Amino acid sequence: MKNLLLDRYFEVLSLDNTFGLTDPQKRQIANLLSSSGGDIHEDNFKILSELYQELVLTDEKTRKQFIGMINFIEKNTKVILDSFKAQGFIKVEYNALKKKSVVKARTDMLLQVADYLNVMNDLVISFYTDVYKIEKVNEKEKDFMQTKLF
Repeated sequence: MKNLLLDRYFEVLSLDNTFGLTDPQKRQIANLLSSSGGDIHEDNFKILSELYQELVLTDEKTRKQFIGMINFIEKNTKVILDSFKAQGFIKVEYNALKKKSVVKARTDMLLQVADYLNVMNDLVISFYTDVYKIEKVNEKEKDFMQTKLF
């Protein structure tokens, strides 16, 4: 970087000789300027590195917090779903139009609950596809990571 700056500054000083500088004087001025520019660039790089490291740590903390929320939603929703299924209030069906499983309420009372669970399922799926870029989960990985509520 310093050599690039030195060459550029010397080139600029050589183009305009209104001050009557000799080539050694031009080179000395260019060298001082390039050293100064290199120091500024190095300081800027250190600051950018620190900011990038802070950004990465913040991003990972946020992801960890959000994955905790998703795991909480998945765990508690599974308990509710199992209870509703056991009592015959809801059933899970595959919707060919949406190409995914959806909750169907068997009573009018649970229609809003089923709608809510379907929205929560969409949020969980979009989290895994948008944040973690998970498109499809292998059957072997299914025990490791649940990427949908049901």
